[in-house]
Amino acid sequence: KASDAASAATTLPAPWEIKVVVLNGSGDIVNTRTVASRIQALSYRVTDVAKAGSFNYPQTEVYYPPGGEQIGLRLAKQLDVPAQPLPGGTDPERLVVIVGPARAVGN
Repeated sequence: KASDAASAATTLPAPWEIKVVVLNGSGDIVNTRTVASRIQALSYRVTDVAKAGSFNYPQTEVYYPPGGEQIGLRLAKQLDVPAQPLPGGTDPERLVVIVGPARAVGN
């Protein structure tokens, strides 16, 4: 129902209350910075831009910690990318975005 969606949206923390770590998962730091800038333009707080553990991520994805599914899905929808649970994590207001190849960013 639209009313349920609206009430759920009002209970989510504001984007500027969400910390986002943006990781380069494709080896393309320029694209990673572009995605980080898009996330900042959506009012999220990008706290770090760094290398992911590897450069073989096939697409950009939003990862959310336990308790952070709704904010993860909101950012994923805004970026037009998939979202999935982060294995572990303790801060429900911290998201990780791993940036894949430029094609996969919803351009």
